[in-house]
Order: sequence, then C-alpha cells, then structure tokens
Amino acid sequence: GYPGVEVLEALARRGIPCAGADAPFLLLGLDKGRSRARLAARGVPIPRGAVVDHEPLDLAACGPGPWLVKPREAGGSVGIDD
Repeated sequence: GYPGVEVLEALARRGIPCAGADAPFLLLGLDKGRSRARLAARGVPIPRGAVVDHEPLDLAACGPGPWLVKPREAGGSVGIDD
C-alpha cells in the first residue's frame, strides 16, 4: 500500500477534514499511465513518452534516447538512479 493514501482513507472514514488532495486524486497521481491519459484527454501538453507493461523493456523500440525509465506506480524519485 501507500502510507499517505492509507492515512487519507482513514481520515475520510472518520469524517476528519484534511487539506490537500484526497486519496483517489493521490492514487491517480501515483499511476503514471492514468495520469498521462487523463492530462492528454483534457488537452494538457505532456512530454513524449510511453507506458510499458511488460518486461524485458526494449528501449531500442522506444526510439532514440535519452530515456527516463520509472516504475509505473511510484511517487517522487522512487526508481530513479544515476
């Protein structure tokens, strides 16, 4: 699970108000594929990219680099290495 989401869900169950995003919005932001699709559908410019749901990842098929490869569901800089 996601600790931040679990806290937001617990607060909502207890009717405790919370400033900021709710759990469904936070979950959307953590899923890069859903986020990209939602933004694009509303006309927001997004960088060229792809969501790959299989391994091994064939970077040659993705076009010329450089690439930034991240896990589909993770927040912040999780999954980014030098």
